[in-house]
Amino acid sequence: MIQKLSATKVKQARPKSKNFKLFDGNGLYLLVHTNGSKYWRYDYQFTHKRKTLALGIYPSISLADARTAHQNARELLKNGIDPSHNKRLEKLTRNIAASDTFKAIAEEWFIQKQGESSKRNQSRTLAILEKDLFPYIGDIAISQIKPLEILTAIRKIEQRGSTTYLNAQGKSLGKYLDMQLSLTGHKLTQAEIW
Repeated sequence: MIQKLSATKVKQARPKSKNFKLFDGNGLYLLVHTNGSKYWRYDYQFTHKRKTLALGIYPSISLADARTAHQNARELLKNGIDPSHNKRLEKLTRNIAASDTFKAIAEEWFIQKQGESSKRNQSRTLAILEKDLFPYIGDIAISQIKPLEILTAIRKIEQRGSTTYLNAQGKSLGKYLDMQLSLTGHKLTQAEIW
């Protein structure tokens, strides 16, 4: 039977001439490299294939954290889900969400709407986006924008007296944002669509 690791044993693990493993049980181990870096790993089988899941780097991930991540991965396996595949999907989802900023989506919307309006309207719309919206919410992922952030930006536009134009363009942009968010599973509330 494998003896469980202790926090002290993990901390005191020193590099050797070859990489080596300190086992904690049920496939969880600490891989100690020759340069002294320490990596948490979980070996498991999925569809009769041996796989290894990276759980993090010590000391950023403690023994307790590694055990929690290991237990979560085992739960996924019990439910017929490959933990490595699930981790890749979560990372991809985070990356997509990070690239779906208000500015990127608004610029895409603007390009699609260009042919539907006059040069004057295009110029006004672009000015509102660049002067009033992008500085406040441009770099925020659309799924993370809060109504208060939108309201703050709209108040700046109202102070200039451009509310009529904003209402028309805002509804159109709001519908477009709602469509984009529905692809990620998020729906705008009525308060979020100005």
